[in-house]
Amino acid sequence: MNHRKGFSLLDVLLALAIVSIVAVLSAPRFNELTTQATPVIESERLLASIWATRHAAITQGKPVTMQANGSDWSTGWIVFVDSNHNATRETNETVLHAAEPIKKDHQLKANSGIGAALSFLPHGESRRPGGGLQMGTFTLCAPGKTEALKPTHAIVISATGRPRTIRTSSQLNASVCASDD
Repeated sequence: MNHRKGFSLLDVLLALAIVSIVAVLSAPRFNELTTQATPVIESERLLASIWATRHAAITQGKPVTMQANGSDWSTGWIVFVDSNHNATRETNETVLHAAEPIKKDHQLKANSGIGAALSFLPHGESRRPGGGLQMGTFTLCAPGKTEALKPTHAIVISATGRPRTIRTSSQLNASVCASDD
């Protein structure tokens, strides 16, 4: 008896044809999944930075600030030990983390309660440099089906400095994404 091991050329070509058809049919769905995942990834990245900033302030026993690049959170941010608690990085203050910009076509906006910097004191509360209470909302805006930006996630900083995420569209403020401030 003659037993052959392996595949014939016809078997390999047929398998490649099937794999190619499946890949072509699934490519649009993969692109859609990637588009849907981007706001989730970006909001989780922001949330992780906020928790890390708060944690650093508590563990280091010093004020730590998360500051937008320029005044635009969409262009990224830095986290630094804010020794003089003025919410502005001085050359002698250590940078703990530098975040990449938000993905193209997305925007990250902070209301006036947050402004361009979020500072935490060693006991974990968020406070402005003058000692005033700092609480507010970050809103992530993503392109909708009409290409207009719409809010997808919001991260609310409470009076105690704890962040929480809002994903329910009825709780998101659509006017935030429409404004150019």
